Parts: sequence; C-alpha cells; structure tokens
Amino acid sequence: MSMTGNKPPFRPNHLPTLAGRNPVAPPVYRPQPVPRVLQAKPSQMKAPSVYRPQPVPRVLQAKTASPLPVNKRTPPVSSFVRPPVASQLQKPNVKGIVQRKAAPVSAWPAAPRRSMNTPRVLQPYTEAKIPNLGNTEAKVSASEQYILPYNTVLYVRADAAAPRGFVRDKTVRTEQFNYNGARYTAYKHGGSFLKDCLHTAEELINQRQLLVNRATYSRVRGSRLVFGQEEEGKNIECARREQKDGHPVNERANPDVGQAYVIVGTGKPGKYPYHAAAVVAKDGNDTITVEVEAGYTDARDDDRTTEGELHIYEIGGNKSFHADCQKDYDQPITIVIVPK
Repeated sequence: MSMTGNKPPFRPNHLPTLAGRNPVAPPVYRPQPVPRVLQAKPSQMKAPSVYRPQPVPRVLQAKTASPLPVNKRTPPVSSFVRPPVASQLQKPNVKGIVQRKAAPVSAWPAAPRRSMNTPRVLQPYTEAKIPNLGNTEAKVSASEQYILPYNTVLYVRADAAAPRGFVRDKTVRTEQFNYNGARYTAYKHGGSFLKDCLHTAEELINQRQLLVNRATYSRVRGSRLVFGQEEEGKNIECARREQKDGHPVNERANPDVGQAYVIVGTGKPGKYPYHAAAVVAKDGNDTITVEVEAGYTDARDDDRTTEGELHIYEIGGNKSFHADCQKDYDQPITIVIVPK
C-alpha cells in the first residue's frame, strides 16, 4: 500500500452521520401566488383618453333661414325639432370644460307680450233689460256708470258723479234700484230751455243763460272760426274748413264734457240747417248729451219752458251722433264747438 505524505487515504465510509439518521433532501421550492391586492395591473387597462367635444350634428344646428310666415296658423310637423340633449357618455366629469350649446330652434314666432300699461279698451254702450225697472230696455254706458231707460231721466251709479246742473229726480216711480251689485239713483237736468238747439247747447257749454239772437257764443274747436252766425253760408264754411284741415269730424268727432256736437248740412237746404247737442257726461267712449228740438218759430227769451232730452252716443261706429242724425241732412258734416 502506497502512502501519500502523512495523510491517510480518503475513505467515504468514514464521513460523520447525524445520530444514526439517514440524510434527507430539502423540499422542492414552489413560488407562492402574490395576493390580488398586490398584483400588477393588467397591460390591457389604459389611461382615460382626453375629452374632445364632438361637433354638433347639422340637423341640430340653428336655422339661418327666415322664420315661418305669420299667416300660417300651424307650422308643418317637420319644422318642430326637439332641442339637443347631451348623452350621459358625452358629459365628461372634468371641471373647466365648457360644452358648446346648440342655438334654440323656434318653430313658431313668439306672440308679442301685452304691456301691463296698455289701457283697457271699453266697449260702447249696450242695451239691457233692467229687472228693477220692470224689465225696461235701457242703454247702459261703457263701464255702467250711467243707465238711460228714458230720454228724461238718467240713473247714476253711487260711485259716479252726477252731471253738472243735474238734480235728484223724485218724480219718477223708481228713484233708486240695484243693478249688477251697484246702487243707482235717478237724476234729471234742473233747468229749462228755449226751443233752439244751438242756443241750448251754447248755454250748457258756457254754463249760464244767454240772450237769444243777440250775439255769437261759440267757436269751432279746430279752426277756431266763430259759429252760429246769421248767414248760413258762413256756418257751412266752418264745417267744410274743419274737414279740409283734417280735424276729427263726422263719426270721429269727440267732444269733451263742456263741448258740443253740431251736424251741418252742406248740400241742399233741408228742414233745419244744423242740429246741436251738448255733452254733459262721458264714460269711456260714450257721451251723454242734453238737447232740444227747434220749433217752427224763432225762440223767445220769455219762453223758457222746454225740458232737455237725454241721449247717449258712442265715438265712432254706427251709434255715433253723426250716424244717428245724418239721414236728416244733405252732405252732412259733424264738428265740435267750444265756448267762444
């Protein structure tokens, strides 16, 4: 047996052992799964794209054509376009982005709004049966301030003023009554007149008694020409001048309280050259007048025994003073006179 230095030869059987145990191989390494909360995000998930507003579809854009004609009562169905509604998917939850709004499309022109300051238009007087007067048919003024059942008595509502020169009429059968929830009282003019229509009208607008055929007491309101002259041709000229100058005449003649209507025949002479009626009260476009009919002879200062008749006329239309009197005159012109 050979020797290599001083070391004994390698003998595998001489390796140390652990207390009689046989050697065991270590367990195989198996990697544990990572918890889900710690897993990396899949590569398929991407960051949200930047919002880019989409252009408004052409069918929802504002129309540039002219609006529908007004004379069409109902626009075609195709012209009604529903206003655009943004989809929930198109609304980004990002502040600072202003979406473009489509202009509203009007399928029918809006009606003009009525101003609150527009004055109320009153209807002309009406004819109604009054139960407390035995269903007598009377003329009721525009806002029911006055009721005229006969041409000798005027019923005045409690909250309205009685005309100047009028007094309570205690000779009528019914002095007071209720109508439409209001109280009415009977009135009449307290004076008597001469049998001359123009002279009576001039006394009422001048508010005093006048001597007959001594002077002139009135003028035409527009032209300021003196009316009531003895030469009838001058009175005709006054009426023609008022019409020529464009002042309100005929149905448009509109005297105030304290003024008077005068209708003048400018054509062939008739029974009377003119007729006058003084306005003593107004309600809207309704006028209350006192007037008399001329006699067959000239009036006299000592014959003041005629009572005035009460009438109601509207301004314009077929209930006007001109419409009521024009049948008695040839080529009539209605004007307004005022105190001289």
